[in-house]
Amino acid sequence: MTGANPPSKTERLQSFLWSLSLKFSLWLLIFSYGYCVGQYHWFPYLLIRDAGYAYSALVRAQTEEEPQFGSIRGEIKSPTTIWHRERDDTELILLSAGSAKIKALHPDGLLASIIDRSGRVVHAWHAPPDLWSDLHRVNRVPGVSGAVGPVCVYVYDNGDLLATFHGMNTFPFSIGIAKFDKKSNLIWKKENFAHHNFSITSEGHIFVPALEIVDSPIMVGDTSGEIESPTGKIYRDQILELDADGKELSRRDVLQILIDSGWSGQLFRSNDLVYLTDDPLHLNDVRPVGPELANQFDWLHRDDLIISLRNLNCLAIIDRETNKIKWHSIGTTMGQHSPVPWRDGLLVFDNLGGKSDQGGTRLAFISLGDTKPETVFPKRHSEMMDYISTPNSGFLDVSSDGTRALMTLTHTGCLWEVDLADQQINWEYIAGTDIIPEKRFKIGSARYIASPTFLNAPSDN
Repeated sequence: MTGANPPSKTERLQSFLWSLSLKFSLWLLIFSYGYCVGQYHWFPYLLIRDAGYAYSALVRAQTEEEPQFGSIRGEIKSPTTIWHRERDDTELILLSAGSAKIKALHPDGLLASIIDRSGRVVHAWHAPPDLWSDLHRVNRVPGVSGAVGPVCVYVYDNGDLLATFHGMNTFPFSIGIAKFDKKSNLIWKKENFAHHNFSITSEGHIFVPALEIVDSPIMVGDTSGEIESPTGKIYRDQILELDADGKELSRRDVLQILIDSGWSGQLFRSNDLVYLTDDPLHLNDVRPVGPELANQFDWLHRDDLIISLRNLNCLAIIDRETNKIKWHSIGTTMGQHSPVPWRDGLLVFDNLGGKSDQGGTRLAFISLGDTKPETVFPKRHSEMMDYISTPNSGFLDVSSDGTRALMTLTHTGCLWEVDLADQQINWEYIAGTDIIPEKRFKIGSARYIASPTFLNAPSDN
């Protein structure tokens, strides 16, 4: 019996060409479909995109750790208030819960509360259990992403509460903004990447920082410089103007404002034309100038916008009509928050610009006429009750008569009221707890409030 004849050279060549043609066709099909996925967002574009976002969140999670506060007081196991001057119980304070860890104090979690100067809770808002359970744009990583908590809060005279929210180890960190009635019922919420400290105008409009997530790299204007991100995504800061119902009225791109104002060079160092970061500006505050400050300068308008750019160590004022920067101060503060109009300039929560032996944080004042910074608190003669240290976060409010400042030392878990005339501490609130060993509850923000009419209204329960 004879075996099969081996294939001829012609047959082998035909087989090879057929195999090559098949592989090439398959490769061409895969390439073409891949092109359409990227160009026209065919399936599985959304899955790949979201996986990339999740990876970005995971990368951030490896470096996002909550700062530990340093204290010379040791452990304080319950909320405590201390008066260092003559006692005055007439004013109320609105403070945010700061973290969903505070759920231990209430089954639904605590959003914010109004306290008197003895620390007694006068009114509280609690978080609906499913408030942010339906996130569509924010990416969370199971086992890595943490809780969503309130940051900046504001109470209306009728008891409505407005709050921005951040997530721990989410992408992005900014969640959005929501409004509640006095009984904690949700009125509206917007998953619009709003974050940090907002302000409300006399017309009821809301100005709030927000993010837009864009692909890396970004070319900086018509220069050769570019911003590149190691994660492939970049936070592009926006200023949102919302109406009282949360509807977006306007949007300002802060990076574009910087470029249009001739500031591109502030993004780069020496001859390096690549700014390697996913967060080039880090807008953390926006508020109108207001009439008191504007009336002192011919070139200033009450509707101009004050902004704080943490990652550029920059404070600036934007002309609301032209969307260009008309005043700025760079390098006078470090990692700052909460620029508040005061006297003829800005009183600023300067996170990293203070003396290291006092904790590293300070209150700084910058006159609009002379940008040289001045340390308002602490002075060398200030009697320090503890270290003044909040490496990031923090909030500042000034009393209506301009004589006192309320500092929220977020990661130290306390509030300090400072007399701005003699640079001494009037009053303290310490968010002590025995629930988290050797820690305190974080406080996102705190502000002075006049007694809202809803507190005096008859109960409608």
